Amino acid sequence: MAPFREIPIADWANFVEFIDKGLDAKELTPFIPSSYVFRGQAQSNWPLRHSLRRAGVGLPAVDLLRVEQLASDAFHHHVYQHLDAATIQQAAVDRVPWWILMQHHGAPTRLLDWTASAYVAAYFAVVREPDTAGAVWAVHARTTIEQVGNPPASREEVNQLFLDSDPGGQPPRLFVLRPTIETRRMAAQQTIVTVSPNVIADHGPILEGIPEPPGKALFLKFVIPAALKLEFLRKLRQLNITAQVLFPGVDGLGRSVSEVVYLDAQNRARLLGRAAGAVSPDDRERG
Repeated sequence: MAPFREIPIADWANFVEFIDKGLDAKELTPFIPSSYVFRGQAQSNWPLRHSLRRAGVGLPAVDLLRVEQLASDAFHHHVYQHLDAATIQQAAVDRVPWWILMQHHGAPTRLLDWTASAYVAAYFAVVREPDTAGAVWAVHARTTIEQVGNPPASREEVNQLFLDSDPGGQPPRLFVLRPTIETRRMAAQQTIVTVSPNVIADHGPILEGIPEPPGKALFLKFVIPAALKLEFLRKLRQLNITAQVLFPGVDGLGRSVSEVVYLDAQNRARLLGRAAGAVSPDDRERG
């Protein structure tokens, strides 16, 4: 078993050293561009819990499945106003591609977003909650894929797997998947997702139950102190990891302007010898 290892980060250079030297980031697989995938969360104590579960906290699986279908129907009813028909039709061929499309436009799903880039994950860990430590989670996805495999391909098997109203009888499983159809936003964020047949499952405990590969860390949490978030945001901006890049379109531009204002205000306050109000440049929680 592989309970996660918590690693405190001392500064930006310390984080870069862990990512560049401490993980086998150059190893390639047919499934993902790196053997590790990463997820940033603005509070280090948040569990690895998907947005559908957060929206329906305490609901049993049978009710959460109904909420999931309601979300899917509502998204499908209105999405034609915003996305081209070809993208919608390609994504709608099966449940998981459809959920990925929903997820990346803010709708609650049972998916958890990850990224092939530790630096993209770091952005999501530091862009919000300036007074609270953030976290970058890292998972050796290749091991997870080898242990669990990929979900079945046929529509009937997929429906049977993911629509079980009594998932307690299933073994805990977590699939690691890349989008089969990428929007500009997914490409910019180097999106990968995890999904479980158990709609009420937190993903962390499932990952902790996977045997650790020889000589590798399976499951890590890098904790970034609140005091370092501003420095990280500046460093990431130098690497061109900004809201404007990660959220292509005018919404991303607006978020990016908020980041510029935030960084400038904090810098001016520092020069004046006092702290500016700790207002986060982005108040949206990632899926």
